[in-house]
Amino acid sequence: MIRNEIKIINHAIELIKYTIKLIKSTIKLIKDIIKYLLFMVISDIIETKFERTERRRDMVVIGVSGGSGAGKSTVSDKLAEILPNAVHINVDKYMYEESLKQEPVILRSLGIEKEKGVYTYNYYFQSFDYTKVWVSYIQKGVSDKIENFVKEQEAIGMEYAVVDWCFLPMCEFSKKCDYTLNVKTDYNTRIHRLEKKLKEMAEKNTGVDNLGIDRSYNAYKDFGLDNRLKYTTVKDFGYGAQFELQNDEGLEILEKNLKDYANKIMNKEK
Repeated sequence: MIRNEIKIINHAIELIKYTIKLIKSTIKLIKDIIKYLLFMVISDIIETKFERTERRRDMVVIGVSGGSGAGKSTVSDKLAEILPNAVHINVDKYMYEESLKQEPVILRSLGIEKEKGVYTYNYYFQSFDYTKVWVSYIQKGVSDKIENFVKEQEAIGMEYAVVDWCFLPMCEFSKKCDYTLNVKTDYNTRIHRLEKKLKEMAEKNTGVDNLGIDRSYNAYKDFGLDNRLKYTTVKDFGYGAQFELQNDEGLEILEKNLKDYANKIMNKEK
C-alpha cells in the first residue's frame, strides 16, 4: 500500500517537473517572439526614417495609381484643387518621351522588329511581360523628369505635387512619395471611358495633343482595350488610401472623401 502511494507521489513529482520545464520553454519562446517583433518594429522605424531623410524635401509628393480609365486624372485634378499650392503631374508625357528615346533598345530586348506604320505601344500591350520590360526601361528616365519638375515647382513656392502614374507601384519612384493612393473602378465603367475617349479622338482626329503625345484614333485603335485594362492595372501599393470612382454621379462623394484625405495630409505636414 505504502509502495503504491510512494509511486503515485513520484509520478506526481515527475509530472510537476515536466510541467515546470514546459512552462519555462513556453516563456522562453514568448520572450524570443517579443524580441523578434520588437526588432522588426524598430528596424522598420529606422528604415522609414532613413528613407524619409534621404528623400526629404519641402514639397510633399502624393502618388496616384490606377489602371487606364479608373479615374486617376479626375482624382488627381480634384486633389490638386483642394490642396493649397498644388500641381498635378500627368506622367503620360514623360512616358511618351522616354518610350520614343528608348524604343530601339526596348524592341531589341523584346526581339521585335518594328513594322512600318505600327504604333509602338501596340507591342508593349501584347502581354504583361512585355509591359513590364517596357516600364523597366523607361522608369528611371521618367522618375528623373518628375524629380526635376518637382524641384522647379518647389523653387516657385508650390507645396504639393500630385503624381498621376498607372505604373507607379512597379517603379522605384513610389518609394519617394510621401503619400500614395489607389483609384479603382469596375471593368464596365473603365471600358466605357476608354471607348468614349477613342470616339472623341476619332471625331476630332487632331493627332498630337497639348502634351505633345500622339492621341489620334489610329494610334490607339489597335491597342486592344482589354489588354490596356489588364496591363495597366498593376498590383496596388499595399498601403495608402483607396478611392473608388464608379461614375460621374459619384463625384460629389469623391470630392468630400478627398477633402477629408487632404485635411489629414495637411494636418500631418504642419
